[in-house]
Amino acid sequence: MALNNPTPPAFKPVLRTMIPLGDSITQANSGETNGYWQFGNSFAEKAAWRAGLRLISNAGIFGQKSYQIAARLQSDVLAYSPDCITIMAGTNDVPVNTFGTVAAASYMNYIEQIVHGCINSGVYPFIVVPPAKTGVPDAYMNRYFYYLLAERYGVPLVDACTATINAADPLGGYVTAYTIDGTHPNAAGTDEIARPTAALLRNPYQFRRLPYFGIFPETTDSAPANMLINGNFVNFIGPNLAGWTSDTGNGTVTYEPTLGYPYTGKTFVYTKPGTANSYLLNSNAIGVADGGFAAGDTLAFSGCIATSGMTVTSEIQGLLVQIMTNNGSGWSQLVSMVNNGQEPEQKIYQHEFVIPAGVQYIQVAISASIPGTYRVNNLTLVNKSRYQRLWQPGKQ
Repeated sequence: MALNNPTPPAFKPVLRTMIPLGDSITQANSGETNGYWQFGNSFAEKAAWRAGLRLISNAGIFGQKSYQIAARLQSDVLAYSPDCITIMAGTNDVPVNTFGTVAAASYMNYIEQIVHGCINSGVYPFIVVPPAKTGVPDAYMNRYFYYLLAERYGVPLVDACTATINAADPLGGYVTAYTIDGTHPNAAGTDEIARPTAALLRNPYQFRRLPYFGIFPETTDSAPANMLINGNFVNFIGPNLAGWTSDTGNGTVTYEPTLGYPYTGKTFVYTKPGTANSYLLNSNAIGVADGGFAAGDTLAFSGCIATSGMTVTSEIQGLLVQIMTNNGSGWSQLVSMVNNGQEPEQKIYQHEFVIPAGVQYIQVAISASIPGTYRVNNLTLVNKSRYQRLWQPGKQ
């Protein structure tokens, strides 16, 4: 089936009605009794109430896969003409080992059909990435497919996996306090998902371009979900941060809890008293031989850096975020992102770039020459082309 690329419908001045669509995580304990709809404690219901929306019904059904959910779109959602819909699907399609297989492409096609059908019917879709799934790393590895889908159709996205993942679990499972069985959220987990979902429903533009962050501390470079080892700074080798080096001779390093959603793990804090140039963080070099990239691939970098206490001097390059490449004869700068001392500032850095021919290694390097405090969260490097070779929206 060929899907065109429809223009998303304009947001209505006020969103009033909603139907959540999905599986058991959407359904929770809601259902119809004696002809009346009995709402329960679903994350989507909580989010709708907090956002001031009226729920027409809950179209979540226990145990369903994406193809079954897509088959019900017309009868369970579009027939009632809601203003908007939340879509959470894929949990039951990811029992194990779907990343890199036709299974991932198959179920993402059905989710795309849901988004496409909503847009063509004037119902605004809100994509909700499914939560973590204990013991199934594919659940967080497949997250980026949802971001590709939201990017293509220009629709908002909220990431329940980010909201519920245990950032230190080697398999990327749930925070234990948020789940009843490693798949379904308990009351606390439901609240963690409902909170950003409600914010999204109240202000659809807030997360419309939510950047993709690696939310798990990868232990090998070139991993699909994040090519950078330990991008959320939770793993250490003795006193040293795994996967990174830092200039402790010209500054001090401490760690703080993250700011919460959409971040995970720890915040790397670098306090620099002097004006000597310092490298805050240098990632381990990632080699083309590791299989994570090839010439011509498009890679996407993202991360959050907050600055404070900086001396504003227009002639001095305050903070420099670089993507470095090495063709075997030394390092050179491929991408440069600069903050010339605009203080205070919390900025999400994002940049896509293409790997030139001949590159053997790449590295992320962050440096500063202005005294101040620098807080860094969730540095991420993902091979967009690698994911698109597995599944790409609009190619059905």
